[in-house]
Amino acid sequence: MDKSKVTIGIFIVTVLVLVGFIFKGNKGIETGPSDSVRLSTNVGAVASPDIQSNYLRVGGVLTFYSHQDMNTATTTVCAMQSPAATSSVAFIGVDFVVSTTTATTIHIASASSAYATTTLLVPAQSIASGGKATYATTTPGTVIGPNTYVVVGMQGGVGRFSPTGTCSAQFKTAL
Repeated sequence: MDKSKVTIGIFIVTVLVLVGFIFKGNKGIETGPSDSVRLSTNVGAVASPDIQSNYLRVGGVLTFYSHQDMNTATTTVCAMQSPAATSSVAFIGVDFVVSTTTATTIHIASASSAYATTTLLVPAQSIASGGKATYATTTPGTVIGPNTYVVVGMQGGVGRFSPTGTCSAQFKTAL
């Protein structure tokens, strides 16, 4: 056999081995059983529509979400805290599955404490005894301070305040 053919063969094998090491060292590609190549699964994407965080940042705008079940045996049925920055209230939603044993008035206000209703964010709403009701409002331009509460309160009437349902709020801030 010709020495030049052996030298060329050794050269080709060496190049192939080096190329193999280069591709194997690429962090975006992993090898599995029987050296099959697959993309890395650690890419930072969301695997379902359920997001565990209570906020999203899109283009420098933070949107915070709050959702909670109503408290029973109290006139303060929900208290949702805004983020630790001045924010605008984008949405407030209150869904009463069962209200109270008597007609009452619902107040949605902002306050520095979870147990007060200082500044009304929307006009007070009436709800019938034992009635179902949904209040959803967008409040464009309503700005609240850092760590301020959006409080849903009930007052008036005689009877027990034992509502069931949920409250939601959405806050937007630019950081």
